[in-house]
Amino acid sequence: MLGRTLEEMECYDQAIRADPNYRLAYNNKGILLSESGRFLEAIECFDQVIRLKSDDYIAYNNKGNALKDLGRNLEAIEFYNGAIKLKPDFADPHNSCRK
Repeated sequence: MLGRTLEEMECYDQAIRADPNYRLAYNNKGILLSESGRFLEAIECFDQVIRLKSDDYIAYNNKGNALKDLGRNLEAIEFYNGAIKLKPDFADPHNSCRK
């Protein structure tokens, strides 16, 4: 991670330290980690979001994406299906299952 990305990561870490229940910070940190190829760390962030709010369909979808990027397609489908179950009209997991 370089420059701006490193600064963004530090901002998310500061937000999490200030409020350990701040789901959006965990989610955004997970996205940033995924974009940096750090999928296992990203999954940990998405898991934390799900622990904090078990019906967060976006975290289910994002975890599915990270799992898919790791080649763990069957697990990814489980999380895409979880997102669909929570929000049937959310297009992203439907599209991801088709790819």
